[in-house]
Amino acid sequence: MPYCPKCGVEVDHGTECCPLCSFSIPEIPFETDIKKEEIELKNYYEELKQLKDARKKKTRSVFFIIIILIVIGTAFNNAMQDWMSNNELTFSPYVMSSLGLFIICLIVIFGFIRRMKFVFPLLFLSSSVFLFSLDIFSNGIEWFWTLGLPLTTLSYGIVFITAIIIRKKKPGKLYSGSIILGFAAVLLVLMDSIINLYYGELMLSWSLNALFPIGSLALLLILGKALISGKTFKKLKRYLHF
Repeated sequence: MPYCPKCGVEVDHGTECCPLCSFSIPEIPFETDIKKEEIELKNYYEELKQLKDARKKKTRSVFFIIIILIVIGTAFNNAMQDWMSNNELTFSPYVMSSLGLFIICLIVIFGFIRRMKFVFPLLFLSSSVFLFSLDIFSNGIEWFWTLGLPLTTLSYGIVFITAIIIRKKKPGKLYSGSIILGFAAVLLVLMDSIINLYYGELMLSWSLNALFPIGSLALLLILGKALISGKTFKKLKRYLHF
């Protein structure tokens, strides 16, 4: 209900002057009109946001097309130079396979594929095909099945498991860092084992040098998160911008 600005008495909607002091009452819109204006303003901002998003998508698509055209032109030019110099394709297949993997990575980077259940399989398959093509171009299949594919599967598997755990548990930045470091240590140990097994020896070599500092840092992150609490932790978070 509106009130008289002078004496404060409550008046009805549409009253032109106060019945008590005869002061002129300014016109006040009904509550329904105010809500209608709020809804219209909200719809306006939503439409403006959609317009900005559409412009961003259009700009992103234009940049992506330009980069793709540059990549295709580079691959074609490289193949022509290879053919004119050697009368056959010698080094250009390596370049073209690398550019193919680069295009797949660009699709993910530009956000055309965002869901994790699609991103990881796509990157895994493209990386595997890339390594397989490199092995074929190097005079036959020699190391892909025994070294390339196991390392690729192991790497993407560890990264996928780490991402799932952090996404589901949401343990915080310090605990997330310790989880990433822990799985990185496991990955290095397994990679070292696979590489040495490829050369005929099941042993650990260089991974042991990396295992100690990575494990120590992960432990420090866990202890730091557990020990720091209250005001000290809040000050540290503010200082480190966590």
